[in-house]
Amino acid sequence: MFPLHAIAVKLLARLSHILNAFPRSRDGFLRASSVLVQVLYNNLKKLLAASSKASPLQSQTHCASFIPTSACPPQAVIQPAPLVDGNNTVSASSNNPVGNGQQAEGDHVASPSGTQAKPTSQFPPSVDPKTPSTSTLNVPARLSTPLPSLHSGSGNVTGRVLRPGAPEEIMERRYKQRIKVERNHAEVLLNPGDMNYDDTDIPGWVQYTQPEGSSYFANLTRRIITDADICRPNLLNKINEVANSLLLSAERMSAVHDKVELVIGLIDHGAGNRECLYYFVDHQRQLLFWVHAYPLSNIFANVKGVNKKSHMKYAIETQYWTHLELYPNGRTLKAEHHTELKGILIHASTETLTSNTSIAPFDSDELSRMLDLMDKTEGSIGQEQVHAVYVVARLMRLFTSSKFVNFYGQPGARLNADQSVYTKLRGQDQATSLLIRISDLILFRGPSAHVSELQRMWVDRSVNAPRWKGFISKLSNEWAGFTIYSTVMLAVDVSFLAIPALDPTKPNGKESLAASIATYMSIILVVGSLVVSVQLSNRIRGQENASAKEAAAIMLRSTQSMLGTDALAIMYSLPFALLIWGMLFFVVALAFVVFGSQDNITLGTITPGVIIVGFLTAWPSWGNRGNYITLHKLWTNGVKSVTLFNRPREPMV
Repeated sequence: MFPLHAIAVKLLARLSHILNAFPRSRDGFLRASSVLVQVLYNNLKKLLAASSKASPLQSQTHCASFIPTSACPPQAVIQPAPLVDGNNTVSASSNNPVGNGQQAEGDHVASPSGTQAKPTSQFPPSVDPKTPSTSTLNVPARLSTPLPSLHSGSGNVTGRVLRPGAPEEIMERRYKQRIKVERNHAEVLLNPGDMNYDDTDIPGWVQYTQPEGSSYFANLTRRIITDADICRPNLLNKINEVANSLLLSAERMSAVHDKVELVIGLIDHGAGNRECLYYFVDHQRQLLFWVHAYPLSNIFANVKGVNKKSHMKYAIETQYWTHLELYPNGRTLKAEHHTELKGILIHASTETLTSNTSIAPFDSDELSRMLDLMDKTEGSIGQEQVHAVYVVARLMRLFTSSKFVNFYGQPGARLNADQSVYTKLRGQDQATSLLIRISDLILFRGPSAHVSELQRMWVDRSVNAPRWKGFISKLSNEWAGFTIYSTVMLAVDVSFLAIPALDPTKPNGKESLAASIATYMSIILVVGSLVVSVQLSNRIRGQENASAKEAAAIMLRSTQSMLGTDALAIMYSLPFALLIWGMLFFVVALAFVVFGSQDNITLGTITPGVIIVGFLTAWPSWGNRGNYITLHKLWTNGVKSVTLFNRPREPMV
């Protein structure tokens, strides 16, 4: 390493030389700055190269050589673990000071009996207190040979970069990057007696068809699975080349046994960005592992605050069940998996029946149908029934993901669907925003009601599917009702304009004009309520059938504005508020017509009725706020304080 003062002197000398070489102008200054940046970049590049030569082992603790270091966020990352020598002892390294036959924390060590060790999801203790707070998981310290990039001289596979990945990425690719079929007509002549409809056999590989219809290849001897179309020999050679290097690295960490599978997938991001991802699956522990550093935050599904190993394990288990869902062929349905899922469904059914805030990801009807599926698949236990394995894997993935999102098994676990694990609910412990308070005065407390519903449904940027369905159904029914009310009110307003009392030529012309203006305002407001109701109903049409992931994406798009959920609450309350304002203006128009009359008998008869009906109309709105309780207390206290007769006090004994 070069001393810092020497580097500073050299950079200052370069700076003065560059500035003197260019003219004293704005263009010259920009050109000088550009050259200076290039000089700084070259010097830093030399320093990094020198430091990497000084400590080659340390440079291998970053992300895989196929991924830039900047792609690894300072979060939970799998880092190298100690290697195991032939004597079943753990060798010490810069990342693991434990040695001399002592076992470090975690399971990446040789077992005393000489059997193969299993991959681990345990964290080693921190060595240097000055190092950044980056959680690390154990993987092998270094590879036997560098893993190559996938290159091909022909076809569409060029310049692929190898990196560790997750099953959810392969699932996303499977649904989105489908191979297009050419629409052409080919005449096929079948030979007499030919009944062979198998495709070309690939030695050592078996082609499977997943229950949904997608095909994949598996090498049962080497336990390798891939979605790639290895019928092309060039691609098959590259898959084998990468698999050999990965399996050799896994063998050096003593993590390969007869229950470990290697999955290799090809991902095309477009614009020449092509990747080859991989992961290992350990079916004994139902976990995944990699031979490169892997940022676990990639599979946290935007869940924040994941710090404990027991919590991270559910994210890995979710990926394990995703793997079984992707590749269910050739597997037997285990009795323990079937029993565990059936118990989960029974508990979730009981919770949804007895609680309004259940965190179960399905409603009671859906859970009942799932329990029926468990009864029907019970006969497939212990058999290679691909559809039964697929059903169990898919349901287990959904429930395991729900456990991870709800911090299952953690001190701050979410026990109610409207409970936040990060902050307190606004409706319970935080004051309503000033915007909502002002809007309540104009929109008849509709925004505060919708804010409370949104806060209970949109919790920690996540959505509970049953609550989302109930919320959307409630809004749809509510706006459909407002549409009917607005239509009726519009007909009433138009009919009211045709009455003779609104004739401006009559003696009470001013009252008639005011009544007509109020009626026009009522018509405008009612039409506004009708239009907003139709627009909002069209906006949420079909969203009640959206999955939890789709619902969360919808809510995220809708609340990305500066106002967040407040904007949605105000918008959702507009149909009700505009309709009420339309009714009030109609009442005003009616009042101008009635009280503009010169008939005292009519006024004397109508006035008491208007007062009584007005009080009864305001009672529900006033009483819902609890204000009538305050009035009742004031009334009773006032009555008690009034003394009609002064009675003499009795003498005290």
